[in-house]
Amino acid sequence: MFTPSGTMWVHTGGANFVAADGSAKWRRLGAAITPENTDGNTDPYTGYDANGVPGSYWWDGCHAWLFRPNVDW
Repeated sequence: MFTPSGTMWVHTGGANFVAADGSAKWRRLGAAITPENTDGNTDPYTGYDANGVPGSYWWDGCHAWLFRPNVDW
């Protein structure tokens, strides 16, 4: 998985997420600025700097947290 080098706060501070069932939803990104952590169940990145650039993404040691195969929504 990649970590972007630019800000994620382009579209009013959020992004569109699409699920396997075809549903789509806009979600806010970067609700917490580093050193605080974001909620791994709603935001793919762990924290953001003051410009909205993410530092790393949530993962379970093998899969990106939001895309883990054992997730139960």
